[in-house]
Amino acid sequence: MSKVSHAWSWYQIGESRRITLTFIFFILSTIIFILYRKAEKTKGRSGLPPGPRGLPLVGYLPFLCSDLHSCFADLAKIFGPVMMMKLGSRKCLILSSPEAAKEVLRHHDATFANHDITVAARIITFGGQDMAFQPYGPLWRTIRKASVRELLNARTLDSFRTLRQQEVMLMAKELRQRTRVPVAVGQLVFDTSFNVITAMLWGNSLVAKELEIIRDEFRELLVGIVDLMGITNM
Repeated sequence: MSKVSHAWSWYQIGESRRITLTFIFFILSTIIFILYRKAEKTKGRSGLPPGPRGLPLVGYLPFLCSDLHSCFADLAKIFGPVMMMKLGSRKCLILSSPEAAKEVLRHHDATFANHDITVAARIITFGGQDMAFQPYGPLWRTIRKASVRELLNARTLDSFRTLRQQEVMLMAKELRQRTRVPVAVGQLVFDTSFNVITAMLWGNSLVAKELEIIRDEFRELLVGIVDLMGITNM
């Protein structure tokens, strides 16, 4: 009898715990739902662009498909070319028309210049110190001016026109020699671009074998960097 009473008491304790946990879960769910509804109403009054409603905490992430461009195009038919979407804890502005992209990237580029940098990009660029990931400000403007003045000005580009023409002619010649043979166009264009850049930097100081070794190592490194930077930043 004592064993039965002991088991019954443990059953009552377990039942009370389940009731308590259920009650706590219900209260927390109610609070989260109320806060979510309040945030949605505040969003409607804040003048933000329209967009699809997501779930608490995760936003619209569970409803995105692998083809993001197709998903965004379908949503743009409902909400228009400019929409706001919450992905996790981030609010994202989605642009789906050339006019909207021109308005943001050209007319208001200073306002939207800064963007989040992924962990991979932060490590690869030593904390975002290059021109692509540098926050908009005096340092970024200095780097941009130096690039335009020293590398991309018309005088510098014209001085290397003959070199570029030679490399393009070599690429065309190699393509003619590979008649009816599959050609990796991406690799061939990369090799041509690499030859042009190294010739601009070092001239013809490297022999063909050394240049080929450096080019292969650089291509392997660049492919790895692109793969890392393309991974979704959860």
